[in-house]
Amino acid sequence: MNKYTSISLSFLTNCLFFLSLNVSNGQSLTDLGYGTEISQGATLFLDDSNQGFESGEALVSIGYFTSIPSSFEASVDIFTDWVSISDSSAFNGSIPGFFSANETSFDVTPYIGTTPYLAVFQGIDDFSSLASSTGFILVQDSSWSSITGAESPSVPTTSNYRSLTFDTIELGTLQLDLGFDGGDGISASQIVPEPSTYALFAGVLAFGYIVIRRSRSQA
Repeated sequence: MNKYTSISLSFLTNCLFFLSLNVSNGQSLTDLGYGTEISQGATLFLDDSNQGFESGEALVSIGYFTSIPSSFEASVDIFTDWVSISDSSAFNGSIPGFFSANETSFDVTPYIGTTPYLAVFQGIDDFSSLASSTGFILVQDSSWSSITGAESPSVPTTSNYRSLTFDTIELGTLQLDLGFDGGDGISASQIVPEPSTYALFAGVLAFGYIVIRRSRSQA
């Protein structure tokens, strides 16, 4: 082997090494699935009138809290620390309230080790419109593990956050027999008005009462 062949082999080896570093790119990949299982007894997501959501009527998000709230109430403020990993408003058209989504070879590098929840935001189809949501569903299941991934180019892990039923309902109301084929539904909790809103209502009522009394006294 002459020196030129040796240099060529060394150059090729270095190229392959740096190429492998570039391919891995530090990404942790998983085949991500979330939503409801379509089978007998499956849970369906319902609006606050107990009607199954159609596409575009609500946004479903798999995500986590950077700081888990000490208590849950139907308020936009609860989701101040919510991070949406993946979301979609594409409900199954033939079965209102049924939702199932897949993300193949999805990069979950920033989310490794977090505890996933499944949230449904009524009345919006994009997470940037969260403040306009009119109701919420928030569920979790004890069978769900924390989020994992396999470093690229390894075969992605499988992260399945679907359930027939959800054993923890943080927000929403269980509706017996309103699910699929004998299952139950979960209806969205209406937003709890802020204290300032109650104060505004009280002020309006008090003002109206004063106006009515003055009108009567002048009659």
